[in-house]
This record gives sequence, structure tokens and C-alpha cells, in this order.
Amino acid sequence: MQAAPVGPSARSGWRAARWRGQLRGTTWSDKIGLAGVLLVTIVALFSSFLVPHNPLIPVASPFQHPTGAHPLGTDNIGRDEFSRVIAGLRLTWFPALAVVAIGVAIGGTIGLLSGVYGGWLDRILQRLTDLFLVIPSVLIAIAVIAAIGPGVGHTVIAISIFWWPWYSRLVRGEVKAIAARPHVEAARLAKASRWRLLTRYVLPGAIPTVLVTATLDIANVILIVSLFSFLGLGAPAPAPELGAMTAGTLDSLTTSWWLPLSPAVAIFLIAYLSNLAGDGLRHMMRTA
Repeated sequence: MQAAPVGPSARSGWRAARWRGQLRGTTWSDKIGLAGVLLVTIVALFSSFLVPHNPLIPVASPFQHPTGAHPLGTDNIGRDEFSRVIAGLRLTWFPALAVVAIGVAIGGTIGLLSGVYGGWLDRILQRLTDLFLVIPSVLIAIAVIAAIGPGVGHTVIAISIFWWPWYSRLVRGEVKAIAARPHVEAARLAKASRWRLLTRYVLPGAIPTVLVTATLDIANVILIVSLFSFLGLGAPAPAPELGAMTAGTLDSLTTSWWLPLSPAVAIFLIAYLSNLAGDGLRHMMRTA
């Protein structure tokens, strides 16, 4: 008896059931991290519509204590601190995502070529990767930004130059491990083309590991982007960058403690949520 074909509704129901099963394999902290990262992305994306006041101009007297109209008070020239923290999410969150995306794209491509082709190409690409790994990346990135000038785009470029080698090693190792598995060997013996081996077996097996690693890596990039901003190498003033806001108000720590603390806590929270989201993705992939 011939089985009935599976329709789109059945396939969508199967996918929904699979996602429910994966979510059941996560803890409450994983769900908080995944929801928090989604919320941070939405807030950063629509920050210009969510801020109650213009973050660039004074709206009240300087050093005003937190009130209902200004939940985080005002800074040294009277700008609303809450509006500046919300606006600052965009200048911290999206550059971090861009650095990780560029690192995955460059490093993933190099690692994929090394793992698939091997031989002399693998040796050349991996020696290039070794060269970038031994360079003091943060110091060179600071020198690059100092040479080309501060700015969000320049920060992303400077960090991305030295962020891809880790993904090159990761993808190469995953490709080598997947290529040695029995089902890939069977497909190779069955005369499957290299392109089919790559798209049907290698990439689907490597993507989950790369995705989880990239999600966990966002927290590290957030801290580095904030560090560069703290050192004055990010967006020029009066842009509301979280690191620059922390640095610019440190002298008010004993009198108006909420000014340096608010952006610092925001940096901590988005980095922490990124780590929780990475753990959540890892648990979901494990139950997939």
C-alpha cells in the first residue's frame, strides 16, 4: 500500500513539534537568554522611536536625580540618561553582531576551503591563520583605529581583521571531523560530487557548532567594542555609546553614581544575555 504524500500542513506541524521539543530541552535561563537577545535586538533596532527624549540635546538641569520623567536622571549637561542608554544599545549591539558576522564569513570560508581541499591550499591558509593568531590583535586594532580615525565603522573593521582566525580553525576542524564519518565516506564511495558532499553533508553538520560559538562570542565582542568606546576610539561625541558614556561620567561616581553605573550595567546585561542565549542554542542543537 502506497503511503500518502506529506502535505505542507503536515510538514509545518512537524517543524512546530520539533521546535517545541527543542525548547523543552532548554532551561529557564536559556529561555531568558533567547528572549532577552530578541528583546535587545528589537529595542536597538527601534531605539529612535522608543527614546522619550532626544539623547543628544539637554532636556533638564544637569546632574538631576532619577525621577519619573527621567528614570536614570540626567548627565553633566542635562541630557536624559535613560534615552542615551537606549540609544546606545544600537551603537554597541549591532557593531558586535557585525564583527561576529564578518568573522564567521571570512574565517568560515577559509576554514571550509582548508578542510575540503586540503593539501598545499590547507597548509598555506592555516599558516596565514597562525600568523594572525600570534599577532597581539587588540593592540594592533587600536593602532589601526588611531591611524584611520575613530568611528563605529572603523572599529568594526579593525576588530574584524583579527577576529576571523578562530572561526577558520573551528570550521576546518568541523569539516575534517564530518568528512571522516561513515555516512560521508559512503556518499563519497557512491561517487557523490564534491559539491553534493559539501552542501548535503558537511555544511549542515558544521553550521550548528558555528552558530552556537558565534552566539557565545558576541559577549566577548561587546566587551571589546565597549573597551574601544571607553578609550575614545568609537563614535565621536556626542554619540551615545555605552563605553564612552561610562568613561565620560566616571568622575561623577561618588556624587551621581547612576551616571557611570547605568551604561556599565547595560553592557553587562547584553553580554550576559548573549551568553545565556548561546547556552540555549547549544541545548536546542543537542536535542535536535
